[in-house]
Amino acid sequence: LTGVAGHKYPACVQDARAAIRWLRSNAKELGVDPSRIGIGGGSAGGHIAAMVMANADLAIDPEADAPIVLKAAMLMAAVLRLMPDPADGLTRESRVLLLGGTAEEIPGRYRAASPMFAELEGCPPTLLLHGTGDRVVSFRQSVEFAERLREAGVPAELELFEGVDHGQLNDEPHLPRQLSVVADFMQRHLIRPA
Repeated sequence: LTGVAGHKYPACVQDARAAIRWLRSNAKELGVDPSRIGIGGGSAGGHIAAMVMANADLAIDPEADAPIVLKAAMLMAAVLRLMPDPADGLTRESRVLLLGGTAEEIPGRYRAASPMFAELEGCPPTLLLHGTGDRVVSFRQSVEFAERLREAGVPAELELFEGVDHGQLNDEPHLPRQLSVVADFMQRHLIRPA
């Protein structure tokens, strides 16, 4: 998780929403089908992608005139719950830098910034990838989020990589499997959606 002085949460999510709006408004010139836009990210980027796909920040985005509708989402070792958790290795400092205070000082902001607690109905089909050896973000976050998505009627696929630590899904020997899973998901939901 990162935050830059003067650009704390929700600036990162608002930037991602603005990028999607820009992509849609320039789709013709870019040769992009505006009805087939997905989002994805890993770690902190997965947090942003999850917030956008759930439209969790719609009420505080000054430029939001409608929810962002996406065709698919891919979350890799995503930060889905920002409240301190002994199972996670996220530092107190990284949370404070992003959110502007501690969980004790601003608990409502921590909850609002956690995709885990968003209303998930209407989210796009979602692929979650996570290593069970992740020492930064517990893989249990992805397991719980997949369950919450399914309870909300959202197709959610969870792919766990046994013993793999944070940031290592892009490394050998895990990369071929990761690429295969992502390519299959994208083929089914973005390239040739039903």
